[in-house]
Amino acid sequence: MLLREANGNRTFRIVTPEDAGCYTMLYDIDDKNAWPLAEVTEAVQQRLRPEAPAEEKLVVELDDPWSPMLRPPRPKYDKVKLERDWQLIQPILRPPVAYRVMLPQYRNTILIEHAKLNRTTRQRLTRVLRRYWQRGLDRDALMDDKDKCGGKGKPKVFTDKKGGRRPKDERPGVPATATVRKMLEIAADWLFADRPSRTYQQALDRVAEYFGNVRKITDPLGRLVVVGVDRKVQPTVRQLQHFVLTHTSYAARRRAKLGVKGFDLTGRAFHGRADQHFPCPGHVVLDATIADIYLLSQFDRTTIVGRPTVYLAIDIYSRLIVGIYVGFEPPSWVAAMVLMCNVVTPKVAYCAQFGVEITEDQWPCHSMPTTLFGDKGEMMKIQGGQLLSSELGIRILNAPSGRPDAKSIVELRFNTIQRKWAAFAPGYVKKDFDERGARDYRLDAALTLYEFTQLMILAVIQHNSAPISDFPSTPDMAAEGTAPTPVELWNYGIQSASGNLRNDSISQIRRYVLPRDTATVTHKGIEFRKNFYQCPSAAKGDWLVKARERSWPVCVAYDPRDLGLIWLCEGGMFEECTRAGTNAPDIDPNGVSLVEWEVFQAKSNDNLSRAEDKHFPTRVRVTLASDQIVHNALQAKARAMKDAGIKKLSTDNIREASAREKALERMGAAGPNSDLFIRPASTATSRRTSQHKTNGAGTYKADEKGSTVLAQRGKAKTLDLLKRLGSK
Repeated sequence: MLLREANGNRTFRIVTPEDAGCYTMLYDIDDKNAWPLAEVTEAVQQRLRPEAPAEEKLVVELDDPWSPMLRPPRPKYDKVKLERDWQLIQPILRPPVAYRVMLPQYRNTILIEHAKLNRTTRQRLTRVLRRYWQRGLDRDALMDDKDKCGGKGKPKVFTDKKGGRRPKDERPGVPATATVRKMLEIAADWLFADRPSRTYQQALDRVAEYFGNVRKITDPLGRLVVVGVDRKVQPTVRQLQHFVLTHTSYAARRRAKLGVKGFDLTGRAFHGRADQHFPCPGHVVLDATIADIYLLSQFDRTTIVGRPTVYLAIDIYSRLIVGIYVGFEPPSWVAAMVLMCNVVTPKVAYCAQFGVEITEDQWPCHSMPTTLFGDKGEMMKIQGGQLLSSELGIRILNAPSGRPDAKSIVELRFNTIQRKWAAFAPGYVKKDFDERGARDYRLDAALTLYEFTQLMILAVIQHNSAPISDFPSTPDMAAEGTAPTPVELWNYGIQSASGNLRNDSISQIRRYVLPRDTATVTHKGIEFRKNFYQCPSAAKGDWLVKARERSWPVCVAYDPRDLGLIWLCEGGMFEECTRAGTNAPDIDPNGVSLVEWEVFQAKSNDNLSRAEDKHFPTRVRVTLASDQIVHNALQAKARAMKDAGIKKLSTDNIREASAREKALERMGAAGPNSDLFIRPASTATSRRTSQHKTNGAGTYKADEKGSTVLAQRGKAKTLDLLKRLGSK
């Protein structure tokens, strides 16, 4: 037992022998030259009380620095020496000598006589006895401290000589002084900053340049000619390697070599199971991949359309595949939306769509889970994922980027599913696809998307009923004689582990998973993607009438696979909107996907842009011609005003001038042969004209010439008359 002074630094071990009487013997374990001290037992008890003065108070010390639990075992210790030391002090440890040797008046005599009797020295006897009192009063306390010799784990201090074996070349290295160790530390830091692309020699070269160990010689033009290194002060690669091995843990070196993501993926230790936090069904992990197979078009089997996307939803507790999506939509929220609808779809009806007949017990899942484990934030990037969390109370978790081990359950299932049809499916892409001389597996494609979906459904049915060899079976399942298959684990979890599922309809799920966007209320309807829609709320609230003065935005949901319908999401409603009559009759977005509509709009905009480029020269020519006409008119006006001797136009007699211009306009528009033309008052003209018209073709030509002359004369007289009227 140890006692420590409350306000002091001394710690005592109680070494009281049997015949000490009313005394308690205390030994200072921190003083290598100490002897036991005799204290009255009652005084020691008083000093142990809580109300004892602080300068005298003793407290019980629980941490014994010489405890056997703190010292490693020494199986190779000299047993003969230990036994000899133990037998040396045995006579002194027996009463009454054990108490007397602690008293100053008897101590020296007892030690000298006992040393002579055992043919040893007093100093050796004292050293062994003090070690016994100091280290625990047992046999192992007599062991020496040679196990601490050599300074294990402590850096050796070198001054003028290098440690290690003698070098064979002229590069001995340098002694590992404090300065050299600092150089090696800087070199190691630079090395591990980018370990895959840096070497030990490059690190030493950087440090040599940094500390000025490089001798540089330049020519008169300042160009570097020779670079030398002082080998007497330059550490070697082996010294740097030894420093790294002794000062850096294996995990740190491995992490630097593989990178943080690579280490977390392939180098870290395992500390749990993937399903340790999910004790029942209802927690689903989602992931997508591009299938290793090429497919043909459903409309033309001579056209290769590419590799499809496979999206899986797997229950973490049972490993049951609760949903599947197969299509050409890339891994995105759109594909995840279809997958979530498939999760709540009865699988008997779903398989019947593809001509596969199953029973309910083969795929018994059509409920919405309470936890979704996505990837890279795909479930929370858009408003649909947020609605699943806020409205339905579904918890959404996300795995970090580049960490497939975080979703190892679904990642491994991709390989398991593909192996079920990879051996016989034409167009399957093998690992040697990118190698030179390998077969082009695209040419072997023969399946369509419909047929490949059939294969995937059959593979899922087989997976759900396959026993899991390395899965621990529960005691109840073992007693019932049930093997751990995904279907049996699902049924057991629902019945015994209180499966955590939701009973949501397909329409309700569609309401929350459809992506949201902003539309604009205009006088033509609710405009979205250059289409106009109408709904009862807009008609009842006179939205289109109000929009004649000011438009405003509204929130809508849409199906990226079909723009024929949208849904109004204002004020908590979810109202269907149909196409309005203000749309162009030749454009129908029903059944048109968002991607197809965007391609159509891009094509239309491209055509319009080309038409604008084609129209540009005409627009420029018209502008230039118009400018010339205006310029000529201004010049003509200036000349007329100069000839008339005026500097300013007059606004008088505008009405009479307008009448004259109207008469001239009528004359010019009607022509000289019109009844509106003003002719001279001559009856002979009409008689002569009628006579000429009856005399054949030649006579008619002469008459036409005469009529022209008469018309010119009449026009001149009319102009003269108009001028006279204007002057009056």
